[in-house]
Amino acid sequence: MYLNFADNAHLMVTGRRECGRTTTLATIMSEIGRIYAPGASTAPPTSRPSAQVWLVDPRRQLLTVLGSDYVEKFAYNLDGVAAMMDDLAAALARREPPPGLSAEELLSRSWWSGPEIFLIIDDIQQLPPGFDSPLHKAAPWVTRAADVGLHVFVTRTFGGWSSAGSDPILRALHQANAPLLVMDADPDEGFIRGKMKGGPLPRGRGLLMAEDTGVFVQVAATDLRR
Repeated sequence: MYLNFADNAHLMVTGRRECGRTTTLATIMSEIGRIYAPGASTAPPTSRPSAQVWLVDPRRQLLTVLGSDYVEKFAYNLDGVAAMMDDLAAALARREPPPGLSAEELLSRSWWSGPEIFLIIDDIQQLPPGFDSPLHKAAPWVTRAADVGLHVFVTRTFGGWSSAGSDPILRALHQANAPLLVMDADPDEGFIRGKMKGGPLPRGRGLLMAEDTGVFVQVAATDLRR
């Protein structure tokens, strides 16, 4: 079982403490580095498909997974995240399709060129939800991700998952039917998606829910530098 970035632009990950949420993001970032050429503005030009990462990392555990030739921007506090979202929204707005494009042009995304953009957010619960969220400027682009080359990967603690919709990014990911990886969780929280519940699982193990189906997966481990 593997995650195809072309078929699944986004992913939500939730679970209890020490379940492997941050390690999951580290593994995804490592795969970005394996599949794509560096795409940050400081990287040299390339003819290969490239990627740049915009990283929100409150605990600063992911800063060394990829180098500055991949990581376009990172933030770990509220003011930094707000400034980063302003820049991201502006970058995505420049990729918005102009009116009058043909079906072929829309499918080929011929109106812009550049790297795929990966917005990676660890521990989103550490940011204010609702109208106070610094992420609200990026949320409208989640459902239009295919047009602008955006991918969003988010982790959140499992407690209170039923109220996660108060966060603009998580709400947009739900609207986009993004896959959800539920790692070690409390079944008493009730149904998570459709008729599926979470439950106790060993570290690194999770139930990957897509639409109304679920499959158990083991996330490959990637070391985090402390």
